[in-house]
Amino acid sequence: MRSVLPDERIERGAGAALDALIREHRPHIALHFGVSRDARGFEIETRAHNRMTARQDALAAEPDTPEIAPGGPRMRRARLPWGAVMTALAARRLPARLSCDAGSYLCNLVLYRSLGHAHTRPMPRYTGFVHIPAALQGVRMGRRVETAGGAAMGLEDAVQGGLAIVAACLSAAHASA
Repeated sequence: MRSVLPDERIERGAGAALDALIREHRPHIALHFGVSRDARGFEIETRAHNRMTARQDALAAEPDTPEIAPGGPRMRRARLPWGAVMTALAARRLPARLSCDAGSYLCNLVLYRSLGHAHTRPMPRYTGFVHIPAALQGVRMGRRVETAGGAAMGLEDAVQGGLAIVAACLSAAHASA
């Protein structure tokens, strides 16, 4: 799997890049991570909404319409093994909660489009999005910061929690195969 998108994909924007990656790799599990100033710990997004805010993304592009998919469903539910994910994070004493709003910017766009691909696949697969606290940006390994909710987290917590979420999804996918 590539860690950096080729330049021609970046120029087409986040949605097109995501579509190309999913078509190319056809993953059984699509788990996306992003940062949020409001995250109090791991925010496990349970749904994406068919909406976009009229503001520039990281590539200075603005959405053409207020909807991600004009005429598409107003909302799509994420598909993750919620109980297993929350249990895995609780076992590591990491702050986590389920969230019903992935926002109206790139995180929501990525989840909505990824779920669109998941609904067209003949086999079940897990698709989800996890926000981590933006307070962790720029923090050095071994240091902890206070999140929006007052919990102390460090990069090690973010990595360990992310790995626990991936492991929970892989275990659930293996059990249902």
